Amino acid sequence: MSTIQLNEPIARAIARVLGVHVVGVPAVDSFHRLLSDIVTSALDEIEAPADAEIHNVIAKCIAAEPDVDHALIAFTVCHGKVTFRGAITDERHRQKLLAITAGVPSVASVNDQLVWYDAATGAFRPPHDGFRVH
Repeated sequence: MSTIQLNEPIARAIARVLGVHVVGVPAVDSFHRLLSDIVTSALDEIEAPADAEIHNVIAKCIAAEPDVDHALIAFTVCHGKVTFRGAITDERHRQKLLAITAGVPSVASVNDQLVWYDAATGAFRPPHDGFRVH
């Protein structure tokens, strides 16, 4: 396994690619998942110990939630601020993720950058703007 060094130019390039809202194209979906994994892996290594603990608690809760399709969801924690990115197919998934995060004591706020999309029609709604305070 190799170590990924995430510097500013690479982070900006990944952010640009992840910002493109193409839905329903399997190759693009796979590419976005891969980029999300790269960013998440790189950020996991630089998280403060408290942030890493928050990340672990949220990850375990999401993994244990059978109603949430978390295949296209990634999140980071920085100074107690949780940022969700990715795609959801049901608004109830967003609400469940926010409820899980609200149950974690050290979370300061949540930045909801989840895109909702309908796999059958290809319709999507961009992420909500702004932070939700815990």
